[in-house]
Amino acid sequence: MDIVNVAVKEMGGNLNISSKLGIGTQMTIRFPFTISLNRIMLFSIQEKIYGILLANVEAVVNIQANQLENPLFQHAEKSYHLLYLGALLEPEKIAIEKIKS
Repeated sequence: MDIVNVAVKEMGGNLNISSKLGIGTQMTIRFPFTISLNRIMLFSIQEKIYGILLANVEAVVNIQANQLENPLFQHAEKSYHLLYLGALLEPEKIAIEKIKS
C-alpha cells in the first residue's frame, strides 16, 4: 500500500485506511476534483506505476514480439517509431544496466 499512498500523494490526494478487528478494512482515496475528472491509463515499468491521460492516447494496440525487431510500426495508415518507455523515463538506470551486461 505504500506505493499506492506515494502515487496518490503525488497527484495531490490522500489515502486513509482504517481497520476494525472482526469487521474488516476500509480504504478511502480522495483526489482533488480536477484530478477526478481526468481518465488515466495506468501502466508499470520496472515495478513503478505510471499514468498517462487518456486524452493523450491515440490508440492501444497489441504488438507481437517479432514486430519489435523493426523500430518502425504501421497503424491506421500512420508510421510510429517504437521506443522502450523505460529508457525514456529512467535513462540513467538503463545505461548502467547496459554497461553491466
